[in-house]
Amino acid sequence: RAISLGQAMAIFIRTLRSSLGQSDSISKFALERRVTWDHSRRTFAQFRDSVRLDDEDLMARAAARDKTIREEHLRLNTTFSDSSQGATRVGADGIRRKRLVYRSKQRGWLEVDLLMGTWAEEHVHSLCEEEMDQYEDILNQETIDIFNFVTGKEEPPLELRTPLLERLREWAASKPLGKTPADYAKAKEKANMT
Repeated sequence: RAISLGQAMAIFIRTLRSSLGQSDSISKFALERRVTWDHSRRTFAQFRDSVRLDDEDLMARAAARDKTIREEHLRLNTTFSDSSQGATRVGADGIRRKRLVYRSKQRGWLEVDLLMGTWAEEHVHSLCEEEMDQYEDILNQETIDIFNFVTGKEEPPLELRTPLLERLREWAASKPLGKTPADYAKAKEKANMT
């Protein structure tokens, strides 16, 4: 369901009020400033930088809460009941690698599913912990942004400019899905994405 910018800001303000126990500073902020905020693509830090807020304490508390929410959202649960393990037990590292491959294949855009899924199938098994963190940071981006960063259509933000992204870019530039429509069709069939 699409909502207007005003509705998004109202939700944001109510959330801040309830989580921070503040009302006057936020109301003053909402009434005095007109803010454009694409909340699906911008982090709290980017939002904070786009406005000037007089109450630094409020900003610090909101930033801390934002960080906590994001960490909880991105944290992987690696504990499972014995009944869900089956005959072969999988450790936390194996679970993380499987999730990275799954998330690479299930982006919702066929071209990105093929590109990222194929790369993940070939490379995730050999990534070290730091590289898995870097790859997960890439996967946490919007699908269109991933496509643009990996194909070189846009420059990624500084925090994503890592050796792993460069490896991914070089791999994508090598045309791993082929150079012709027939090659692309074969790649789709091989990945069972027809």
